[in-house]
Amino acid sequence: MLNRLARGLVRKTAFIGKEFTEVRRQPRLLLSLVLGPFLILFLFGIGYSSSPQEIRTVVVLPPDSQISTEDTARYSDAFAAPFVLDSLTKDPDQARARLARHEIGMVVYFPADAYNTIAQGERAVLQTNYNEINPLQAQWLNYYAYVQTNELNKRVLVEALRQADRGGQSGRVATENKQLAGTIGAEATGLRGDLAAGNAGAALEHVTALRRANNRAQENILASAQTLGGVALFLGLQNAQGTPQGQALTQSQEAVARISDNLDQLEPALRAGQLRPEQTRMAEQIGQDAATIERSADQLKLIPPEIAVSPFESQSQNIAPITPDFVEFYAPAVIALLIQHIAVTLTALTLVRERLLNSVELFRVTPTSSIEITGGKYIAYFLLTALLGAFLAAVMHLGLGAHILAGYSLFAAAVALLVVASLSFGFFISAISNSESQAVQLSMLVLLASVFFGGFFLGLESLLPYVRVVSYSLPVTYGIRALQAIMLRGEDPAPYTLLALGGIAFGLFVVSTLLFRRQLLRG
Repeated sequence: MLNRLARGLVRKTAFIGKEFTEVRRQPRLLLSLVLGPFLILFLFGIGYSSSPQEIRTVVVLPPDSQISTEDTARYSDAFAAPFVLDSLTKDPDQARARLARHEIGMVVYFPADAYNTIAQGERAVLQTNYNEINPLQAQWLNYYAYVQTNELNKRVLVEALRQADRGGQSGRVATENKQLAGTIGAEATGLRGDLAAGNAGAALEHVTALRRANNRAQENILASAQTLGGVALFLGLQNAQGTPQGQALTQSQEAVARISDNLDQLEPALRAGQLRPEQTRMAEQIGQDAATIERSADQLKLIPPEIAVSPFESQSQNIAPITPDFVEFYAPAVIALLIQHIAVTLTALTLVRERLLNSVELFRVTPTSSIEITGGKYIAYFLLTALLGAFLAAVMHLGLGAHILAGYSLFAAAVALLVVASLSFGFFISAISNSESQAVQLSMLVLLASVFFGGFFLGLESLLPYVRVVSYSLPVTYGIRALQAIMLRGEDPAPYTLLALGGIAFGLFVVSTLLFRRQLLRG
C-alpha cells in the first residue's frame, strides 16, 4: 500500500512539473492573462466618474409669454442639478434642432396659458424632450425631470404661501399676538374704569375695539391651529394636545372664545344703557384672558412657507465600516473575476492539449490513472493560480490601498475556495471541448457571462429570477460576495457562498475526472 501511495504521489508530482513547464514556456500567455484584464479594469476604476454629467436645458416659452428670453440669469437658480439652464427661447423648432444635434441634453416646453389652467384646478403639463438611446440614461433623465418638476412645484407653492401670508408675516405672528394681547388688556382696563364711572358710551367704544383685536387674534390662532393640526395628522401624533404647542393652542382658543362670549353679553346691555355689577367681573376676565393669549403667543408661531412646503430635510449617515472609492469598491470583484478567468483559461486547454498531442495514447499504456492525471494537473494549476491571486491581492492591497478588514486568513480561505471552484469549471470545459479553439471560445463566454451576470457591474437583484440561474452557476458570483464581505465590511462571508464554491469545486472535478477517464478508456 505504501508503494502504491508513493507511486501515485510520484505520478502526480510529474504532472505538476509538466504543467509548470508548459506555462513557463508561454510567458506571453501568462502576462496577457494577468496584466491585460487587470490593466483594463484598473483604468476603468480610476477613470470612472460618479458625478452626473451636466444636462444643458433649453426652456421653450409660449409665444405670448411676458418673460424675456434674455433674462436667463434670473431663472437659472430654479433648476436643480444636474440640469443647467442653457437659454430661454420662443422658437421650438430651433430648440428641437439643437437637441437633434446633441448640443443640449433636454428641452422643456413651458405650457401655454398655465395660469388659467392652474386657476381652474388642473395641472399644467411641463413637456420635456431628450435625445438618448441608452435605456439606463433615459431612465435617469425621466427621474431628473420628475425631480425638477417637483422643485418648480415647490417654488410655486412657496410663493403662493408668501402671498397668502400677507407679505411674509408668518414669523411675526407671535409678536402680533403679543401686541394684540396688550391691546386687549389695555382696552379691558379702560372698560373696567368706564364701567365703574357709569359711562356706558365710552365703555361701548372699548367693547368695539376689544372685538376688533380679539377677532384678529382669533384669526392668527386659527391659522396656527390648522398648521399644527396638519403636521400632527401627518406625523400620526396621538396626543397633540399634550405638547406645549397643543396646550398653548387650547388655552388661547378658550381665552378668545370667553372674550367673544363676554363681549356678546356686554354690547347689547351697553347699547341699551344698562350697567350691572357683573359687567365689571366680565372686564376683569377679559384682562385675564388677554394675559393667557400673551403667554401662549410664543408657542403659536406660524410655520414659514419654506418650512411648510419642505418640512423635512435629509441628513444621511453611512454606518458601513469604510466608505470606499470606486477603485476600492471594485477591488474584490476584480480579484474574483481575474482569478476565475486565469484558472478557467489555463485549465480549459490542458486536457484538450493532451488529446491533440496524442499524450492520451501514452497515458493509456502507463499505470497512471485518470484521477492521478487530473489530480496532478489540479494541484499544479492550483499552486500557479494561487500565486497569481496572491500577487493580484498584494497589488490591490499594498499598491491601491484596498482594505482587507476581516483578516488575511479568512481572505486566503475564500480565495482558495474560489480557485478550486474555478479550476473545476475550467477542467469541465476542457473535458467537453473537442479543440483548443472551442475551449478558448467557451472560456471567453464564461468571462462575458461573469461580467454581465456575476454581480460585477449590476447587482443580482436587478436580474429576473430565471436569469439568476446563470449567475448562480458561476464561481465568480459567490467569490465577489464573499470577498466584498471580507474586504469591505469586515464580516464573515455568508455560509452559502462558501458552500456553493465547495460544491462547484467538488462536483465539477468529479464530473471532469469521469469524462476524462471515459475518454482515456475509450481512446
